[in-house]
Amino acid sequence: LHFTMSTFAALLIEIALIAFVYAFDEECNGVYKVNTDVQLYPIDVCEGERFDGDAESEKYTCGDDGEVLLSIYSSLDCTGSTKFPTFLAYEPSDSEVDINCELSSAEDCQYAVVRSYLDDNSCAKGNVSRASTNYFDSTEPVNRCRYNS
Repeated sequence: LHFTMSTFAALLIEIALIAFVYAFDEECNGVYKVNTDVQLYPIDVCEGERFDGDAESEKYTCGDDGEVLLSIYSSLDCTGSTKFPTFLAYEPSDSEVDINCELSSAEDCQYAVVRSYLDDNSCAKGNVSRASTNYFDSTEPVNRCRYNS
């Protein structure tokens, strides 16, 4: 077998790309349905909603002891003061969920925030004013299957 330098470089790039694609099979930081790969809530991702003029957003975070905390804000972007004190959502010993808080922010998954409008008339073609439209945000992991089974 005879490899030129460019063939060898191309082979290394292909191997690196394959490793990169398969690296996304790792779990993301989040709360999972017990004994599955079904993520219920991501960690450190803001999800907002507006309903009948009331703006609210929420974010799950990892505590120092592996617990998951929930903060609910009076804004759409998880800034400002919280509506309630941050509270314990899940303990590490909770038998209903599996918790992953082990990845650094650089290692964690990326998410797309999906906004769903609740009033079809407000989403009609040509309606550009959605300032008072009811909606909720949800998240979907990018480059990763959400429901591996």
